[in-house]
Amino acid sequence: MAHPRIYTVEEANRVLPRVIALTEATMTDMARSQTYWTIEAAHLDEYNAEIGQAEEHDMIKAAWAQEVAGDFGVVPKGFFTVDFATEDPDVFLCWTYGEPRVSYQHMAWESFSHRRPLEDVPDGLDEE
Repeated sequence: MAHPRIYTVEEANRVLPRVIALTEATMTDMARSQTYWTIEAAHLDEYNAEIGQAEEHDMIKAAWAQEVAGDFGVVPKGFFTVDFATEDPDVFLCWTYGEPRVSYQHMAWESFSHRRPLEDVPDGLDEE
């Protein structure tokens, strides 16, 4: 993967509607896949239908991760979560599906569970 793009909070929130649209389109693809494999389960044994669905969902999620990284220069993390690199290489802005804006950050060595709201961070990244 190429180096991630550097974002301010304002820039991250400006691109976020496009990330959300791509994420929602991907979720629609996953729902269609689930419907297809539910119908296929009637023709296949349950095990093979589950394997087929899992493999297809993995491919759909991998395509989403490649697209958000390539189109927006963000770092895909987990299931519909992205990190936005900042000027400080130790700090990432963080967003996950369902949040209306980028409003969390964490240190590069921390995980999603360590996210802190931007307003709770001393000397946090101010919106420009």
